[in-house]
Formats: sequence, C-alpha cells, structure tokens
Amino acid sequence: IKWFKNGSELHDGGSVKVVKESNHNTGQIKIQLKNAFGSIEALSSLIVLDKPGPPQGPLEVNESTSSVLELKWNPPKDDGGSEVTNYIIERQQVGQSTWKRVGDISASHLTFRDRNVSLGKRYTYRIYAENLEGISEAMETEKIMAGSLSKLFTAKFFILR
Repeated sequence: IKWFKNGSELHDGGSVKVVKESNHNTGQIKIQLKNAFGSIEALSSLIVLDKPGPPQGPLEVNESTSSVLELKWNPPKDDGGSEVTNYIIERQQVGQSTWKRVGDISASHLTFRDRNVSLGKRYTYRIYAENLEGISEAMETEKIMAGSLSKLFTAKFFILR
C-alpha cells in the first residue's frame, strides 16, 4: 500500500507515520490525522479487485464415449473480489500444436460436455475462470482419451503469458 498527498508519496518519518497491519486485499482501514491542534480519525473500506485465480481440481471426467467427453471442476479458491461470471474452455488434440476455444460456460455450471471428440484420440483442456476484472490463468488437464472412462485426473497449473 502506498499513500499519497498532493501527488507525492508519503513515507514514515517526521510528521508522518504509516502503519500497515494487514496484507489482505479487503478490509477496513483507519485513517488518523494529527497536528498540534488535535486529531481526527476516519474509517474506510478497502476492496482490491483482480482477476480470479484458476479453477481448481481435481478434474473429473463424468462421461467418456466415442463422441463425448464431460469434464467437471471446482471454482477458484480466489475470485479476485469480484464474482466469477463464466468459464472458458480450450482444447488441444495431443500431437497437434493449436488450441481451439470450444466453450464458454456460465459460472453457475462447473461442467462442460465436449461433443466433438473422436474415439481413441487424446485431448488436453485448459479451463479459465473469468470475472469483470479479467481472465485467470489456466487449469490445464492431463491427456484424456475419448472412449475410456477414468474418474479422476490431476490438474496441472500453468501460467500462460
């Protein structure tokens, strides 16, 4: 946290005392001003908004047929102080270099049915959370084969820039 007065940053020392008691992104802050003639205090709420954290695992494959893969995940631990509005899903067929956006899912749903897979092909998915402040980093899945049901996969987290 940095404090400014008339465009200049305030630092501890002289007549200024800056006290930092919390490293949370939300909470109440107390502002206290003193001079030779008295003092005054004010309370203010501080809310720092940011993009959400990535969706959480473990990723579950609820259905795996010759033409459908259904994925289920958990919401981010941190919504960035702003409600998650939707999830973005990308898919890459193993062995290919391109990622394709295959879905935009409402935040009220934590599942996605990919109806365009081929039996025996393996796919990797990226799932992003989005809020009004931006898009999270991705939760990237292990390779998932269409047509073979395995209930639990671990998720890898990658920072994509």
